[in-house]
Amino acid sequence: MTRYQLLLISTVCASLLAGCDGACCGDVNQTKNSIKEYGGDTKLIPPAVKFTITDVIHGNCTAGKVLTLQSQSTDSDGTIIENIWEQDQNLIDTTTITCPEEGKTSTICLTSTDNDNQKAKSCQTITGIKDTNDITQKPLSILTLPNDGDTGDGQYIDCSDIKDADNIHTYPDDIYFYGSNTPKDIKTVTWEYTYIKADGSIESGPTIQTQAQYNAENNEIDGQCKKWFHTGNGVKKIDIKFTTLDDDHESNTTNYIFDVDSHTLQQL
Repeated sequence: MTRYQLLLISTVCASLLAGCDGACCGDVNQTKNSIKEYGGDTKLIPPAVKFTITDVIHGNCTAGKVLTLQSQSTDSDGTIIENIWEQDQNLIDTTTITCPEEGKTSTICLTSTDNDNQKAKSCQTITGIKDTNDITQKPLSILTLPNDGDTGDGQYIDCSDIKDADNIHTYPDDIYFYGSNTPKDIKTVTWEYTYIKADGSIESGPTIQTQAQYNAENNEIDGQCKKWFHTGNGVKKIDIKFTTLDDDHESNTTNYIFDVDSHTLQQL
Protein backbone atom coordinates (compact mmCIF):
# COMPACT_ATOMS: atom_id res chain seq x y z
CA MET A 1 0.00 0.00 0.00
CA THR A 2 1.37 3.45 -0.92
CA ARG A 3 1.95 6.29 1.52
CA TYR A 4 -0.89 8.20 -0.13
CA GLN A 5 -3.31 5.30 0.38
CA LEU A 6 -2.42 5.04 4.08
CA LEU A 7 -2.92 8.78 4.49
CA LEU A 8 -6.31 8.57 2.75
CA ILE A 9 -7.52 5.75 5.02
CA SER A 10 -6.32 7.57 8.17
CA THR A 11 -8.10 10.76 7.13
CA VAL A 12 -11.31 8.89 6.27
CA CYS A 13 -11.38 6.95 9.56
CA ALA A 14 -10.78 10.14 11.57
CA SER A 15 -13.70 11.81 9.79
CA LEU A 16 -16.02 8.87 10.46
CA LEU A 17 -15.11 8.82 14.16
CA ALA A 18 -15.51 12.56 14.61
CA GLY A 19 -18.81 12.73 12.73
CA CYS A 20 -19.50 14.65 9.55
CA ASP A 21 -22.01 16.92 7.93
CA GLY A 22 -22.79 18.42 4.56
CA ALA A 23 -20.90 16.94 1.64
CA CYS A 24 -18.95 14.61 3.95
CA CYS A 25 -22.10 12.78 5.02
CA GLY A 26 -23.14 12.43 1.43
CA ASP A 27 -19.90 10.61 0.71
CA VAL A 28 -20.08 8.08 3.56
CA ASN A 29 -20.90 5.13 1.28
CA GLN A 30 -18.18 6.14 -1.15
CA THR A 31 -15.74 6.48 1.77
CA LYS A 32 -16.56 2.98 3.03
CA ASN A 33 -15.99 1.58 -0.44
CA SER A 34 -12.65 3.39 -0.61
CA ILE A 35 -11.56 1.76 2.64
CA LYS A 36 -12.51 -1.63 1.19
CA GLU A 37 -10.57 -0.94 -2.03
CA TYR A 38 -7.40 0.13 -0.23
CA GLY A 39 -7.24 -2.85 2.09
CA GLY A 40 -8.98 -1.60 5.24
CA ASP A 41 -10.45 -3.89 7.89
CA THR A 42 -13.78 -4.26 6.08
CA LYS A 43 -13.65 -7.15 3.61
CA LEU A 44 -16.01 -7.62 0.71
CA ILE A 45 -18.00 -10.84 0.88
CA PRO A 46 -19.11 -12.47 -2.38
CA PRO A 47 -22.68 -13.72 -2.79
CA ALA A 48 -23.81 -17.16 -1.66
CA VAL A 49 -25.12 -18.60 -4.91
CA LYS A 50 -27.96 -21.10 -4.82
CA PHE A 51 -30.76 -21.98 -7.22
CA THR A 52 -33.50 -24.53 -7.75
CA ILE A 53 -34.82 -26.23 -10.87
CA THR A 54 -38.44 -27.34 -10.69
CA ASP A 55 -39.29 -31.01 -11.21
CA VAL A 56 -35.67 -32.15 -10.86
CA ILE A 57 -35.29 -35.09 -8.48
CA HIS A 58 -31.83 -36.28 -7.45
CA GLY A 59 -30.44 -34.52 -10.55
CA ASN A 60 -32.94 -36.18 -12.91
CA CYS A 61 -35.90 -34.77 -14.86
CA THR A 62 -38.47 -36.16 -17.26
CA ALA A 63 -37.08 -35.85 -20.81
CA GLY A 64 -38.66 -32.98 -22.76
CA LYS A 65 -40.37 -31.42 -19.74
CA VAL A 66 -40.25 -27.63 -19.32
CA LEU A 67 -38.37 -26.68 -16.14
CA THR A 68 -38.22 -23.37 -14.27
CA LEU A 69 -35.02 -21.87 -12.83
CA GLN A 70 -35.28 -19.89 -9.62
CA SER A 71 -32.44 -18.00 -7.97
CA GLN A 72 -32.11 -18.23 -4.18
CA SER A 73 -28.82 -16.34 -4.01
CA THR A 74 -28.16 -14.07 -1.03
CA ASP A 75 -25.52 -11.53 -0.07
CA SER A 76 -24.58 -11.14 3.60
CA ASP A 77 -23.15 -7.62 3.22
CA GLY A 78 -25.43 -6.18 0.55
CA THR A 79 -27.92 -7.13 -2.13
CA ILE A 80 -27.97 -9.18 -5.32
CA ILE A 81 -28.23 -6.87 -8.32
CA GLU A 82 -27.80 -9.30 -11.23
CA ASN A 83 -28.27 -12.99 -12.05
CA ILE A 84 -26.76 -14.45 -15.23
CA TRP A 85 -27.83 -17.93 -16.38
CA GLU A 86 -25.88 -20.33 -18.59
CA GLN A 87 -26.78 -23.67 -20.10
CA ASP A 88 -23.90 -25.79 -21.35
CA GLN A 89 -21.61 -22.71 -21.29
CA ASN A 90 -24.04 -20.64 -23.38
CA LEU A 91 -25.75 -17.56 -21.96
CA ILE A 92 -29.55 -17.80 -21.77
CA ASP A 93 -31.96 -14.91 -21.23
CA THR A 94 -34.84 -16.95 -19.83
CA THR A 95 -35.61 -18.79 -16.62
CA THR A 96 -37.30 -21.71 -18.37
CA ILE A 97 -35.41 -24.58 -19.97
CA THR A 98 -36.26 -27.98 -21.39
CA CYS A 99 -35.07 -31.19 -19.76
CA PRO A 100 -32.60 -32.93 -22.11
CA GLU A 101 -33.40 -36.06 -24.06
CA GLU A 102 -33.41 -39.40 -22.28
CA GLY A 103 -29.86 -40.33 -21.31
CA LYS A 104 -28.49 -36.86 -22.15
CA THR A 105 -27.15 -34.32 -19.64
CA SER A 106 -27.12 -30.55 -19.42
CA THR A 107 -25.24 -28.23 -17.06
CA ILE A 108 -27.00 -25.15 -15.72
CA CYS A 109 -24.98 -22.38 -14.06
CA LEU A 110 -25.93 -19.21 -12.22
CA THR A 111 -23.57 -16.27 -11.68
CA SER A 112 -24.81 -13.74 -9.13
CA THR A 113 -23.39 -10.23 -8.69
CA ASP A 114 -23.86 -8.09 -5.58
CA ASN A 115 -23.87 -4.32 -5.10
CA ASP A 116 -20.11 -4.39 -4.39
CA ASN A 117 -19.54 -5.99 -7.82
CA GLN A 118 -18.55 -9.25 -6.14
CA LYS A 119 -19.44 -12.33 -8.22
CA ALA A 120 -19.89 -16.01 -7.47
CA LYS A 121 -21.02 -18.98 -9.54
CA SER A 122 -22.79 -22.30 -8.93
CA CYS A 123 -23.70 -25.11 -11.34
CA GLN A 124 -25.98 -28.13 -11.44
CA THR A 125 -25.98 -31.00 -13.94
CA ILE A 126 -29.33 -32.55 -14.87
CA THR A 127 -30.05 -35.78 -16.72
CA GLY A 128 -33.08 -36.62 -18.82
CA ILE A 129 -34.83 -39.87 -17.94
CA LYS A 130 -38.01 -41.56 -19.12
CA ASP A 131 -40.11 -40.58 -16.10
CA THR A 132 -39.27 -39.09 -12.71
CA ASN A 133 -41.97 -41.30 -11.23
CA ASP A 134 -39.34 -44.04 -11.53
CA ILE A 135 -37.22 -42.28 -8.86
CA THR A 136 -37.70 -42.95 -5.18
CA GLN A 137 -38.51 -39.85 -3.14
CA LYS A 138 -38.72 -39.09 0.55
CA PRO A 139 -42.20 -39.26 2.05
CA LEU A 140 -44.02 -36.11 3.18
CA SER A 141 -43.99 -35.87 6.98
CA ILE A 142 -47.06 -33.69 7.58
CA LEU A 143 -48.53 -32.83 10.99
CA THR A 144 -51.76 -30.88 11.56
CA LEU A 145 -53.96 -29.75 14.44
CA PRO A 146 -57.43 -31.35 14.23
CA ASN A 147 -60.42 -29.09 14.95
CA ASP A 148 -61.45 -31.26 17.88
CA GLY A 149 -57.90 -31.89 19.11
CA ASP A 150 -57.94 -29.63 22.19
CA THR A 151 -58.98 -31.74 25.20
CA GLY A 152 -58.53 -29.05 27.84
CA ASP A 153 -55.58 -30.70 29.52
CA GLY A 154 -53.86 -31.72 26.31
CA GLN A 155 -53.74 -31.58 22.55
CA TYR A 156 -54.06 -34.19 19.82
CA ILE A 157 -51.72 -33.77 16.85
CA ASP A 158 -52.79 -35.50 13.66
CA CYS A 159 -50.53 -37.25 11.13
CA SER A 160 -53.11 -38.84 8.85
CA ASP A 161 -52.03 -36.59 5.94
CA ILE A 162 -48.53 -38.10 5.70
CA LYS A 163 -47.90 -39.33 2.17
CA ASP A 164 -45.51 -41.38 0.09
CA ALA A 165 -44.16 -39.04 -2.60
CA ASP A 166 -43.52 -41.67 -5.28
CA ASN A 167 -45.20 -44.67 -6.91
CA ILE A 168 -42.39 -47.10 -6.21
CA HIS A 169 -42.94 -50.13 -4.00
CA THR A 170 -39.52 -51.71 -3.51
CA TYR A 171 -40.82 -54.06 -0.84
CA PRO A 172 -44.28 -55.09 -2.06
CA ASP A 173 -44.64 -57.86 0.52
CA ASP A 174 -44.29 -55.48 3.46
CA ILE A 175 -47.31 -54.25 5.41
CA TYR A 176 -48.15 -50.54 5.10
CA PHE A 177 -50.31 -48.88 7.71
CA TYR A 178 -50.24 -45.10 7.48
CA GLY A 179 -50.73 -42.16 5.16
CA SER A 180 -53.21 -40.57 2.78
CA ASN A 181 -52.13 -42.74 -0.17
CA THR A 182 -54.32 -45.57 -1.44
CA PRO A 183 -52.95 -48.00 -0.41
CA LYS A 184 -51.42 -46.34 2.64
CA ASP A 185 -47.72 -46.55 1.82
CA ILE A 186 -46.08 -45.42 5.07
CA LYS A 187 -44.56 -48.32 7.00
CA THR A 188 -43.44 -46.68 10.24
CA VAL A 189 -44.16 -43.42 12.07
CA THR A 190 -41.90 -42.29 14.92
CA TRP A 191 -42.45 -39.42 17.38
CA GLU A 192 -39.55 -37.91 19.32
CA TYR A 193 -40.76 -35.16 21.63
CA THR A 194 -39.64 -32.90 24.47
CA TYR A 195 -41.84 -30.88 26.84
CA ILE A 196 -40.41 -27.39 27.51
CA LYS A 197 -41.46 -24.99 30.28
CA ALA A 198 -41.72 -21.19 30.06
CA ASP A 199 -38.22 -20.65 31.50
CA GLY A 200 -36.72 -22.98 28.89
CA SER A 201 -36.20 -25.87 31.27
CA ILE A 202 -37.14 -29.40 30.23
CA GLU A 203 -40.25 -30.87 31.86
CA SER A 204 -39.54 -34.26 30.28
CA GLY A 205 -37.96 -35.83 27.23
CA PRO A 206 -36.78 -36.38 24.68
CA THR A 207 -39.07 -39.40 24.48
CA ILE A 208 -39.21 -41.69 21.44
CA GLN A 209 -42.39 -43.59 20.60
CA THR A 210 -43.60 -45.20 17.40
CA GLN A 211 -47.19 -44.79 16.28
CA ALA A 212 -47.67 -48.56 16.62
CA GLN A 213 -46.52 -48.42 20.25
CA TYR A 214 -48.83 -45.49 21.01
CA ASN A 215 -51.81 -47.22 19.40
CA ALA A 216 -51.18 -50.44 21.32
CA GLU A 217 -50.75 -48.67 24.66
CA ASN A 218 -53.94 -46.63 24.17
CA ASN A 219 -56.13 -49.30 22.55
CA GLU A 220 -56.26 -47.41 19.27
CA ILE A 221 -56.85 -49.15 15.96
CA ASP A 222 -53.93 -50.13 13.72
CA GLY A 223 -53.27 -47.51 11.08
CA GLN A 224 -54.62 -44.54 13.06
CA CYS A 225 -52.09 -41.72 12.93
CA LYS A 226 -52.46 -39.20 15.73
CA LYS A 227 -50.97 -38.65 19.17
CA TRP A 228 -52.08 -36.89 22.37
CA PHE A 229 -49.71 -34.51 24.22
CA HIS A 230 -50.34 -33.10 27.69
CA THR A 231 -50.23 -29.31 28.13
CA GLY A 232 -50.26 -29.09 31.94
CA ASN A 233 -47.52 -28.85 34.56
CA GLY A 234 -46.30 -25.50 33.20
CA VAL A 235 -45.52 -26.81 29.73
CA LYS A 236 -45.38 -23.98 27.20
CA LYS A 237 -43.87 -25.65 24.15
CA ILE A 238 -43.53 -29.15 22.78
CA ASP A 239 -40.57 -29.84 20.52
CA ILE A 240 -41.47 -32.63 18.08
CA LYS A 241 -39.18 -34.51 15.71
CA PHE A 242 -41.46 -36.49 13.40
CA THR A 243 -40.09 -39.28 11.18
CA THR A 244 -41.83 -41.35 8.51
CA LEU A 245 -40.54 -44.41 6.64
CA ASP A 246 -42.22 -45.45 3.39
CA ASP A 247 -42.53 -48.74 1.50
CA ASP A 248 -39.29 -48.33 -0.42
CA HIS A 249 -37.36 -47.54 2.78
CA GLU A 250 -37.06 -43.79 2.11
CA SER A 251 -37.36 -41.80 5.35
CA ASN A 252 -37.98 -38.16 6.17
CA THR A 253 -37.72 -36.25 9.45
CA THR A 254 -39.51 -32.94 10.00
CA ASN A 255 -39.23 -30.74 13.10
CA TYR A 256 -42.24 -28.98 14.62
CA ILE A 257 -42.94 -26.77 17.65
CA PHE A 258 -46.36 -26.71 19.29
CA ASP A 259 -46.91 -23.48 21.25
CA VAL A 260 -49.41 -24.01 24.06
CA ASP A 261 -50.34 -20.33 24.60
CA SER A 262 -50.91 -19.44 20.94
CA HIS A 263 -52.20 -22.92 20.13
CA THR A 264 -50.12 -23.09 16.95
CA LEU A 265 -48.09 -25.83 15.31
CA GLN A 266 -45.07 -24.49 13.44
CA GLN A 267 -42.84 -26.44 11.10
CA LEU A 268 -39.19 -25.50 11.55
